[in-house]
Amino acid sequence: MHSFWQQVPFVRLLLPFMVGIWIHHYIKVNFWQTLIFIGLTGLFYALHHHFYKKQLIDYPKGILLSIACFFVGLLNLQLKNEQLMYHHYSLAQNRYLLVQIDEKLQKTSYGHKAVCQVLSSIANDDTQTQVQGKLLLNFKNQSSNPLPAYGDVLLIKSGLLEFPPASFPGAFNYRLYMHRKGILFQSYVTPKTYKAIGLNQGKSYLKTIYAWQQNIRNTLTNYLKNAGEIAISEALLYGYDKDMDDETIEAYSRTGTLHVLAVSGMHVGLIFVLLGWLLTPLAKSARGKKQVAILQTLGIWMYSLLCGMSPSILRATVMFSFVILGKQIKRNSNAFNSLAASAMFLLWFDPNLIYHVGFQLSYMAVAGILGFYPLLYHAITLPYKLLDETWKILAVSLASQVLTLPLTLYYFHQFPNYFLLANLLIIPLTSLIIYGGILLLSLQWFPAGAAWLGKLMSWLILACNKVAQFIAHLPGAVSESIYWNDTDIFIYLLVLICLIQYFNHRNILAVYSLIGLGICKLLLLIGFQFILTSQQQIQVFNIEKSWVISSSRGKEAQLFFDPIMQQPSPTFNEKINTFLGAQKLNLRQSVSLHNGNVLLGINGLNLFIWQESEVPKNIQNCIVLVQGKHYVNLEKMLAHNQVRQCILGTNMPWKKKTALKKILTKKHIPYHDLSENGAYELSL
Repeated sequence: MHSFWQQVPFVRLLLPFMVGIWIHHYIKVNFWQTLIFIGLTGLFYALHHHFYKKQLIDYPKGILLSIACFFVGLLNLQLKNEQLMYHHYSLAQNRYLLVQIDEKLQKTSYGHKAVCQVLSSIANDDTQTQVQGKLLLNFKNQSSNPLPAYGDVLLIKSGLLEFPPASFPGAFNYRLYMHRKGILFQSYVTPKTYKAIGLNQGKSYLKTIYAWQQNIRNTLTNYLKNAGEIAISEALLYGYDKDMDDETIEAYSRTGTLHVLAVSGMHVGLIFVLLGWLLTPLAKSARGKKQVAILQTLGIWMYSLLCGMSPSILRATVMFSFVILGKQIKRNSNAFNSLAASAMFLLWFDPNLIYHVGFQLSYMAVAGILGFYPLLYHAITLPYKLLDETWKILAVSLASQVLTLPLTLYYFHQFPNYFLLANLLIIPLTSLIIYGGILLLSLQWFPAGAAWLGKLMSWLILACNKVAQFIAHLPGAVSESIYWNDTDIFIYLLVLICLIQYFNHRNILAVYSLIGLGICKLLLLIGFQFILTSQQQIQVFNIEKSWVISSSRGKEAQLFFDPIMQQPSPTFNEKINTFLGAQKLNLRQSVSLHNGNVLLGINGLNLFIWQESEVPKNIQNCIVLVQGKHYVNLEKMLAHNQVRQCILGTNMPWKKKTALKKILTKKHIPYHDLSENGAYELSL
């Protein structure tokens, strides 16, 4: 009988491989150094195998193989990053860029956006150079001009802009998110700043997929009542969720069922089950099981193509494909091994997937179901079929939450308390909607039957939305402002491992480990509270184009607001609460300052908010926050005051900001640009 670790070789390879990818951002090792380390590890492995090849239990080989996988993961990300920057368009002298739209356009508040592949760069002397890289193009709404489409080649004026950083501590870092997708810049264009060079030149299979999707949308439009129902159906059938309204998204988010509206493992699983049911007669023949496995694999890949090969559907499809393959190669293959093989396959081609929240949540959810569902389900035996099926759904929901819980708290800072009830009601309803949608598409040739089925789908979608909204508005539906860090996740997983060891093997060492982890967590809390109570900090940041100043001493914070924020919006207040929660601070006082120049004395430091042209005199130990479009005589300010640093606000004209930076550089005064660098933080 093999041990668990002997049954899952890909798990043993995946873990160090992932660590190598993750640690790349924290250590500086160049390409050749990494190759040398891999070569040395391989040499030691070969020597050890030569001299100790008769040894039955060989831990050194396993350690050396893990080290090799670590460096291969490190090397893989280095190669991908170097490939990205080789002939990157940002390194060329760009006057114009030739780009090709690489996806369907998506609606935004500005107009529409799409990721483009940059093909070539045209310099000021009209020389054209082949370049590469992805660029996010933002198209302004123009009712009189038709928008470009997937596959169109455009000539645009080069106006590259960096993505904005996290505007305040605790905010979503959009710049880092886009960089990890390989998109370093964006550009805003109008019909006057781009010209169509070639139309409909994209990949033929993607053009076919988008045509299929449009056909599905047309069918749904014919038989469903309103735009909201069509949006839900599109999200469930092929993963297009851009037309859903914020209220619907919020309701499903607060119930912990938002995952059903993003095509993922559940949807691929439903297609897999449907194909298995349809192919049941074939499975009874001699070679039927292999044929069913092949047809199921082809079916889920066809479904993945229909959904546009989005990252979430691709993850799920690869995952199921490896599970099917594992069962065919070896009947008693371990599902964890197939799961790890699919993850390693995806990370090999795109190592940055390790940072994608969807990738982490989907794999942790499946791992939780594989590991804990059998234990939970067999822990309770129910006599009736209906109760047993209900318990199956609840057990699956609980099992998936075991490993996704720490990620949910880490990324979203909230937990849906009624997720069991919501999943119990919403998952069966959405499953019926998906199957109903597939049947509706099959009955296009029979209008009367399709019309009846459309009415049934409308009723199911209405019921699903009502259930989500009802549960979302129950008292205590969501526990909010829960902020976990890396250490909390690490301790949680160690506690989980210790509990598994104890209940499976009654290992007393697991009990001692749990006690040790509890002591470590207590010491960390005491240390954090000591640091928090002794800290003094000033932070300057922007929310909704308005500046905010936070002065904190210990756990208490005093906030100073931009004069224009006399009546903050609910969104503004929500972001302030996010900032306070992320910093573990309590709000002692909030003050909306008056228009004009303001001098704040904070813990022996003078913070001067320069909102008018008047120049003060004799301010010592001063940090200057420059705001607005008015003229400022910075050289006079520096001559008459002791300025230690300058903070440049976000609402300043580009020419003014550039001129101020030149003066500050010449005078050797450090500056911080809130637009480029995000929040300013100073510990006192």
